[in-house]
Order: sequence, then structure tokens, then C-alpha cells
Amino acid sequence: MSQFLKRKALNLGFKSVSAYSRSSSAAFSSLINISPKVKEALANNEPVIALESTIISHGMPYPSNFETAKAVESIISEGGSVPATIALLDGKINIGLTEEQIERLSIEGKNAIKTSVRDMGIVLSQNKLGATTVSSTVFCANLAGIKIFVTGGIGGVHRDFDKESLECQRRAISRRNVSTRLGLKNGIVFAVPIPTEYEKNGAMIESCIQTALEEANQKGVVGKEMTPFLLAKLVELTKGESLKANIALVKNNARVGSKIALNYSRLTVIGGSTVDIVSLIGNSSDTGANRIDSSSQVKQTSYIGKIHSSVGGVAQNLARAAHLSGADTSFISAVGKDSQAGWISQDFEKIGLDTRYLLELPDSNTAVCNTVHTPDGDLLVCVADTFIIENITSEMILPLLKKTTPNIVAFDANLLTEPMVSILKFCKEHQIPSVFQPTSLPKCVRLIDAVKETLISVDIITPNALELETMAQHAKEIGLLTEGYEPKVDFGDSSVNIPNEIVKNCILLSELFNYQVITMGKLGVLIVAKNFISGDIGFTHVPSLKPGKIVNTNGAGDSFVGAFLSLITNSDVPKSFPLNVSSEILARMADKAQRASILSLSSHSPISDQINPDIFK
Repeated sequence: MSQFLKRKALNLGFKSVSAYSRSSSAAFSSLINISPKVKEALANNEPVIALESTIISHGMPYPSNFETAKAVESIISEGGSVPATIALLDGKINIGLTEEQIERLSIEGKNAIKTSVRDMGIVLSQNKLGATTVSSTVFCANLAGIKIFVTGGIGGVHRDFDKESLECQRRAISRRNVSTRLGLKNGIVFAVPIPTEYEKNGAMIESCIQTALEEANQKGVVGKEMTPFLLAKLVELTKGESLKANIALVKNNARVGSKIALNYSRLTVIGGSTVDIVSLIGNSSDTGANRIDSSSQVKQTSYIGKIHSSVGGVAQNLARAAHLSGADTSFISAVGKDSQAGWISQDFEKIGLDTRYLLELPDSNTAVCNTVHTPDGDLLVCVADTFIIENITSEMILPLLKKTTPNIVAFDANLLTEPMVSILKFCKEHQIPSVFQPTSLPKCVRLIDAVKETLISVDIITPNALELETMAQHAKEIGLLTEGYEPKVDFGDSSVNIPNEIVKNCILLSELFNYQVITMGKLGVLIVAKNFISGDIGFTHVPSLKPGKIVNTNGAGDSFVGAFLSLITNSDVPKSFPLNVSSEILARMADKAQRASILSLSSHSPISDQINPDIFK
């Protein structure tokens, strides 16, 4: 192997894996071999389940290991997913093994190197046979974009390890190493009980474990040799009963993993992506000519201030906030063939957001949005060059929308009416709930026109008070609302401090939209839900959370909606069409989603990079 490839291999365990995202894996094609079946499934967003190989080489004797490995893959295939057993073979990371490769690993057994992340560089550079552990399997699965991993169990912790120390280290590791070193933003461990019929041997096996641990201690067995030693000893002490239990356990885990993979929810966001240039005139302590508090004070001159650039755009903000909040998010947008497009792609890769669905339109400029704010962060004026987003057509969107296989779709008003019509039809045809973020007053009416043309509506709209009024007025003007429509309304205690105009417009638009989530700034959030059976309208008010220091108001609303989308996507709410969820559940989600807004208000970027799933706990 060349020195260049050796350096690559040795770096695998030590470089930040932001460089190893799925979108940049082409740079490591000489080290990664993804089987055709797994590659095709990933390209089509079909469910794929990663499997470790140490359980084959070190967990069971031959031929039980070979038979079990084949059985586990069969269970996953029968469950509707594609199995991807991972191992290091002949200097490459193999993701998805052939039957011959699995048999080779099974026969080699403990002659294969039990390979954790730290060992990968050496094993690859020396062309050794490496069986992946839990950590290295997760690492490799992440390189390929595989979201689900099934194993028999997680080891690596001694039974007498101090629990308090373990908890402290877990917190430190999960927030630093996992996110920055492995490139994993979040994850969930599902602990699946052993099948009931094998529970009866629990006491006997536990006694044998204690015996095996004492012998391991006497023989000085430590580190990664501990688990293989214990498993082999347990087979001997239990006369094969522990092996039967372990095989039953991993097969059952495969069944559960298949169900999780099939029900794994995905969010697709469609719309604008821009480079945002945020200008702040002066600072809050300024006096005199450089002090600006309102647009009426702006004069034709230059001002001292601060300028901050970041990636923005309403739909991009939603996708970013949803992704950081823990949703599996795909983002469809358009960029030009320019330096701004490269910046956007690099920024997405840095946070692990997929770039496969960014359309490159070489004859257009990447969108740029220039906003000017008062020292307190209030918007004075915005100039946006977003014409490229209006060049996105249905023909461009629909093939990508099919590829992302979403469970929920969100889009912004930067799109023209024509692609909105196609999105509405797609969601109805595929029974997918949808969400609309209005974006701005001139553009928010585009959805109303699309609804009139198709007589299909979105499930949720998320306007502010002004956008709500504009949409209601336009729907009235074009004759989309029924004259004399007066549903029964239940305000509860939600009418307190809610302006009458907002209430009136919500009632008008309830004829078109089953759910309205109205952002009202300091007044909080208003949830308006229509009862499917009676047609009655219910109002639920969610009080606002008190922000700390306000640096930038530019992305607070988008942060809220993005987090809200993530909470819906990851919830157990059925992703049906039309969506059917209680206002109480939506209100709890809205309350939590405001925490993302608070973080973004104190950030120079529209979407704070401090947003993460833990803020909703």
C-alpha cells in the first residue's frame, strides 16, 4: 500500500469525521467498499441495518457463528430492510459482506483482529482481517450514511467500574468525542429484553458469569480480550445454554431493529437557501449620529457597525434547526456555480447535513440576503436576491422528493405556486402530511393560489400575525372561503391577550387548514386545531419563554418551526394524511420548540449551533 493510503488509513481513527460525511466519502473511495445491494438501497433511501462482525469472529464458535450471521441477515431481509455486515478486509472497509466473506470471517474466528476505532488505521494499512466492534461499526455505518445498527450487546465497561465516574465520563464523551470525533450528532440506544423463554436460565447464567469473572481476574484477562474470554467460558460452564440464549437474543434484536428501520421517520424540507449578510448599526450604548432605533432615523450616509455572514434562507434555516434538533433531514434547494455555493456545501458538511439534494443551476447566482438591524437586533431593512429559488421547477423537485422517501414534508414560500402545486399533489398521492412556512408577506399568498388550483391543502401552516392576515385576506379576495362559514369555537383560556384580528383570521383560515401554529413574538404561540368529526375549532395558547440577551432576531421564528418539525417527525404521532393530532400534543411541542428560538436570539447566526436534542428534555 502506498504511503499516501497509509496516511489516510492511519488518520481514520484520529481526524475529525466531519470530513467523512456521506457527501465527502468519494475522497475515501479507495478505503471504502460498499456492496452493490447496500449502495442501491442507500441511494433509494431504503432501510439499511448495520451489523458488527466481532460477534462473528469472537462471539461464537464455528459453525454456529456462520449460521447465526446468515440467519440474522435473513431476518433483516425478511423484515423489509437490507443487512450490511461490516468488516475490514484486504485493506478496505467493507460495508455489506458476501456469504463467502462472512464464512471466511467465521472460520478465521479469533485470528481476526478485534478492531475498535483506534485500531482501524493499523489494520487497514497492514491489510489485516479486522472484525469491527460496536464503536467501529457505528463509525463505519456513519461514513456510509446508515442510521440503524443492530448488535447483541454493548460491552467495554467493567462491572465494578464506579457508576458516578462512568456518568461523568459519559456526559463528557457524548458531548465532545461523539459529536466532534465520530461526527455523530445524536442517537438512541434501544435495550431489548431477551426472549421470555430464555429468561428462566438467568440465575444460572449469572452464577456462571461470576465464576468466569473470577477466573478472568486470576488469569489477568483485561481490555478487549475480556468479552471473548467470558463468552467462551460461559459456553463451557453452561454446557451451551448461554450460546443458545445469545443466538436467540441477537436474532430477536434483528427483528426489533427491522421494525425500527421500517418506521424510521424522515423529514424533507424544500425551498430557499441563501448566504445571509447581517449588518448591525453601532451598538446599544451608542449615542448621537450613530444611534439608530427605527427605520425613520436612517439617513443617506455610512454607519459604523458590525457585519456577520452566515448560511441562511427560510427553508435552509428550517432544515438546519430540524437537523440539529435530531430529525433525519433532507434538504432540497438550488445554488449557483459560484463561491457562495461552495460555502453552503462546506457549511452543510460541517454539521452533517446531506448535500445530495442541492440543485446546481449554473446560469443563476446563489441567493444572497442582506439585512440591516438596529443595535438591539430589530430589523430595519432587508434586500434579498433570491431569484434562483424561483427557478426551481416541479420537474427538478419531484425526482428528488421521491428519493428522500419522506414521512413529512415542509416547504417555504420562496417557491413559486407551480412547484407548490406539485408538492401538494405528491403529498396527497403518497399520504404524507405537509407543513408550510409563509416566509414573507408578498410570497405567503402563493400557497393560497396553489390550494385554489388543486383543492388540496397542507396540514399545518406556521405564519406570524401579519402573514396570517395577508393569507386570510387573499383567500377571501379570490373567493376561496365560504361565505357565512361560522364554526363552533372553543377558546378555553386562550383568548386572553390574543388580539381580535388574529382570532378572526384564524377562524377564517380554519376552513382551509386543519392546524395553524401562529408565532406571536412576546405573546407566545397560538395553536388552532380543527376537530375532524365536528368541525369545531379549538384555541390553545402557549406562553412565550423569556429570552436572555438578544443579538439577532433574524432566525428566531425559523428556529422555532425547525425544532417543531423535528419534534413532530421524531414523535409517535402517526404520519398520516391528513394529519390527526391533538392540540395538547402540538402545544407541548411548541413549548419545547421555543427553546431553540431562545438560543438563536442570542446567536449571531440565524440558527444557533447550540441547538441539540438535549434542550427538549
